[in-house]
Amino acid sequence: MKTIIYMVRHGESPYNEGNERTRGLTPKGKIDIEKVTKLLIGEGIDMIISSPYTRAILSVE
Repeated sequence: MKTIIYMVRHGESPYNEGNERTRGLTPKGKIDIEKVTKLLIGEGIDMIISSPYTRAILSVE
């Protein structure tokens, strides 16, 4: 069995001192996650491991 690991960093987020866990993404960051989603959508990914920070778990709407 072959295992492939994709490591993806969260999209661009605004810097807000003290809001590390709750800051979301900039408009560019949201576009970036759409691009990554299109690249990986057909890869048959079985598991996703993510940081609990908001900017890391936002989904494409």
